[in-house]
Amino acid sequence: MVKVASSSPFPAGHAANVRADSSIRVSAIISALSYALDLTEGQPMGHSVRSCMIGMRLAAQAGLPASEQGDLYYALLLKDAGCSSNSSRLYHILNADDLRAKGDLKTKDWTRVGWESLHYALTHVGTGMPFLPRMRRLLQVAATQQQDSCDLVKIRCERGAYIAKQLGFSAAVASGIHSLDEHWNGRGYPEGLRKTEIPLFSRIANLSQTLDVFHGARGPDAAIDAAQDRSGAGLKTLLNLQTSGYGWNGSVGARFHATRKVELGFPWKSSTVILSHGSASGDANAQFAALGLSGVPSSFQYSAQVRNVLPQSALASVSWRVDGRWLLAFQADWVNWGNAFVNLPVTLTGGTNVAINGLVGSSTLVDGVPLNWKDQYSFHVGAERLLTERASLRFGYAHGNNPVPSSTLTPMTAAIMSNQISTGLVYNLGRSRLEGAYVFDPTAQSQVQQSGLLSGEYNNSTVRVGTQSFTLGYSVQF
Repeated sequence: MVKVASSSPFPAGHAANVRADSSIRVSAIISALSYALDLTEGQPMGHSVRSCMIGMRLAAQAGLPASEQGDLYYALLLKDAGCSSNSSRLYHILNADDLRAKGDLKTKDWTRVGWESLHYALTHVGTGMPFLPRMRRLLQVAATQQQDSCDLVKIRCERGAYIAKQLGFSAAVASGIHSLDEHWNGRGYPEGLRKTEIPLFSRIANLSQTLDVFHGARGPDAAIDAAQDRSGAGLKTLLNLQTSGYGWNGSVGARFHATRKVELGFPWKSSTVILSHGSASGDANAQFAALGLSGVPSSFQYSAQVRNVLPQSALASVSWRVDGRWLLAFQADWVNWGNAFVNLPVTLTGGTNVAINGLVGSSTLVDGVPLNWKDQYSFHVGAERLLTERASLRFGYAHGNNPVPSSTLTPMTAAIMSNQISTGLVYNLGRSRLEGAYVFDPTAQSQVQQSGLLSGEYNNSTVRVGTQSFTLGYSVQF
């Protein structure tokens, strides 16, 4: 048995079961052990040490007490201590190289379902199998992916925490290792912890390993981009955004009489790009407190730019003068939301908060609100009945599809109404006209199962919207 000194570069976090008989430090042995852990996790040697360096610098920047930095040091070096315990299970699930699968998984956000996760499955599941057996394996993996992921992470995290305890490290070190794969938005494993439920050591270790992996695989810019992208998963603050701008559009149309009683119309309006500029301000005091940064100046201000695109639209209409008293009308509309409301990009520059600039590595933030709306098609039918020479009664009905996908639906984007009933009265007074109208949109409902927004607070929610309105108008013809 080799006995080593319990001294470390930090005043706390020493291994209680290790006694001092020689000049070898515990930190040196754990650092050497971490190289073996890198290999079993499919990472280049030195990954854990580099992650440790990043994490310790983050801790120093955040003002973590020196008494806690020692424990963090060992939690970072031993973060992958249980990684070999799930290798056999992972191989049997994928029927492929588990080391390659582990290594490539680090650059994927496995909590999101999309092309990234599909591409990962196609390149790692049953890669040496014949076509049909491989397709069956892919379907099996897809069907049990969530449970398998949870089980694999649970095996690794529980074993890693157990090893840390057996080595004599503190409960803080063990819990930091156990919760390494928890995510701020609650979509991580093994327990689905959210926000400050996740131990601070786990949060630092997760960010540190992400930065190192992306830096090694794709370069420094990709590392910063990955950190900024994933930083939106629940750590949000209210933003007082005030911008103004203008845009241009054009329209063209044709209207003609097919017969003496039938009139056709075909107008089109172009899309409008509005580039607005202004300012954005807010206070991140609650978010800093959640990160253990109480007392750090939290107010911030940026110069802001927002690019908004309003969609092009086209319609076709038919009106039929049945007789001297009745007019019937039909109309079909197309609104090209699919090309306009894909994403709402927001660019913030010249950040005034030094702490925020240090945390994100820049005084500029580039973000976008995902929308992914679909094109909308609506159909209208209406009638006008002449009551007297001056007065007429109108009524109509319209139906259209809901353009807002449930994945990006929020109460602020709930344009989900699909039916509308209206009635109105028109009274002519020579060159002037008085109009009153009542419009009723029956309550529409849309459910959100798994929101595509990173924060996740709209998961398993229901939005109901219904409106009624009365308008009164007066116009004069010159």
